[in-house]
Amino acid sequence: DAGMIPKEWFFFFDHAGTVRDCLAGRSSWLSIGGHVHAACWTEDLTWMFFDPLGARTRVAITHKHDDVALLLGSKINLARVTYRIRPLDREVAWPGLRPHLHCVTQCAAFLGLRAYTPRGFERMLLQNGAEIVDEKAQV
Repeated sequence: DAGMIPKEWFFFFDHAGTVRDCLAGRSSWLSIGGHVHAACWTEDLTWMFFDPLGARTRVAITHKHDDVALLLGSKINLARVTYRIRPLDREVAWPGLRPHLHCVTQCAAFLGLRAYTPRGFERMLLQNGAEIVDEKAQV
């Protein structure tokens, strides 16, 4: 169904956790390299929010305006930087399987890209025409 094909993707890059935050229990050790999650919308304005969190992946699908506003707003508000990009007409390059299936590889695969680090994925997004929707100042 063409109505269910993503029309636009959003990628949210969170601040990397520090060793001090991890030792204090305020951050996960998995967050030291940073974290990325995604959202997209379709022609019929259904939204999908995707957050691969280590042992559990969270997916939310909604078409309710209030839910979208709340979820999208909170993700943009918490992210270090948010990118918006139209889908790329690509298939995931060979090999289709990735040895390290983590948040970056999963989100990059939505666009048919192969990325292994948040910084590398950000570069790929910009090289492919992504627009920065929101960016927080470095602290």
